[in-house]
Amino acid sequence: MHAQPFLQLVLDQLERDAPAELRPWQARVRHGMLQIHYGNPRVHYELWLQSRTQRAEVGLHFEDEPEVNRRWGALYAERVFELQAALGPTVELEEWTAAWMRLHLTLPMAPLEPPFAGELATVFGALIAVTAADVRRGSLRAAASRR
Repeated sequence: MHAQPFLQLVLDQLERDAPAELRPWQARVRHGMLQIHYGNPRVHYELWLQSRTQRAEVGLHFEDEPEVNRRWGALYAERVFELQAALGPTVELEEWTAAWMRLHLTLPMAPLEPPFAGELATVFGALIAVTAADVRRGSLRAAASRR
């Protein structure tokens, strides 16, 4: 299976399995990525199939203004033990570039078939579940401040 249909399969399963309180969200599949956000695309969840490294990254990306991204980082740095309990010990918060941050974990790439789609949907769903309340509140504040 190619990346686009595979990512759509992950999204379909994620949407089927997500509790109602986590929806609605906005999603897009492009290239080797599935992105989901709650109104601010600069703060988004991302599943990135990295063929070069043979890894699949599941993450929450903060690509907003540097000061906003630092506040997100501080919030999740305080919750590191909760995040590790929910997502496993490999979840990592990092300054990805000089301005951007991400909370992410990676999994070894497997064949782009339904069993792997199910595994990724489960991990992606867990990340969304443990962070969505904060992300939704932050997205609402960001939208209000832009008006």
